[in-house]
Amino acid sequence: MRAVRNIGYDVRDLAPFISSQAQGSGAHQLAFAKHDYADGYAGKAWNAAAWVAAQGGNQTKHLIFETEFGNYNGSAASVSPAWASSAASFFANRFAAQPNYVGAAAFVFGPWWDANALTGSDNVTPTAWGATVKDKLF
Repeated sequence: MRAVRNIGYDVRDLAPFISSQAQGSGAHQLAFAKHDYADGYAGKAWNAAAWVAAQGGNQTKHLIFETEFGNYNGSAASVSPAWASSAASFFANRFAAQPNYVGAAAFVFGPWWDANALTGSDNVTPTAWGATVKDKLF
């Protein structure tokens, strides 16, 4: 697999590049790493159809890994527990629906405290986001 820098496009925008790549042995030639947060969705509502469409619909030639999704994207206005719960459930169940989907990683960044922290300040007690990840993604 070749390394391709993140250029900020979805799969559909890369169609000419994808179609020009020799598939050789049939192995995957590209991997798409996705980042999703509630503020990127209309009304901060999870939309599975929009996520699928942004990956190229039913394409299965290239790997897709949701490398980052979370409950906070730089401001408190981006937080949506309902979006986070729906997204985590979707990603947990995506393996059965799409053979080139390789997983999802719940975002946690620290050591500072924000709505993406999985645990409270005691580093043990799950936050609302941590409980969502535990209950829905795993």
